[in-house]
Amino acid sequence: MTKCKRKQGKCPAGTVLSIRALARGVCRHHGTVSKWLRSPKWPFGQRGPWDVAAVAAWAATSLQPDRSVGGGSTSPADLSLLAQAELQLKIRQVQKLEVEIQELKGRLHDSEECRRRRLGLIQGAKARLLDLGRSAATDLVGLEQDGVERVLAERLCRIVDGLAGDLDLGGAGDRRPGADQGGQGATDKAV
Repeated sequence: MTKCKRKQGKCPAGTVLSIRALARGVCRHHGTVSKWLRSPKWPFGQRGPWDVAAVAAWAATSLQPDRSVGGGSTSPADLSLLAQAELQLKIRQVQKLEVEIQELKGRLHDSEECRRRRLGLIQGAKARLLDLGRSAATDLVGLEQDGVERVLAERLCRIVDGLAGDLDLGGAGDRRPGADQGGQGATDKAV
């Protein structure tokens, strides 16, 4: 605890001219009193003289209790550098713990692995789409326009369904029975 001369009756209440004298008079650190002077809440002039009793009354009613006297909480800006560093460390530890909890719950994943998996899905879909012309060519010979449209629509639907299945299974491939990868090995050819 700080020894406050005013509370011990050794610092007379009155008018002071310097920030340090005002700080001694209200039993606060001079850095804290300097911050008060820059605050928009400060009702007194920026330069002395200041009435110690009026400033002490204002501080008691307008501010948080003095932590050096066992008072309440303070803002991070009022803490010492060591206390600020300790606070930052504790905040980081809590954040790390929250991330670890999310990982254990399975809500987080490796972003690089996810990127590789998505690129694989995109490359697979691209290969199936590019192969569509070759794989459907024999099925399209001799068909009229509506037949060609129907065969191509069926093949495209299979490719899209396969891609949707890959996405649902996390890129593990379409494991549904009878699922066709790009129309290869189709059993229902159009005549």
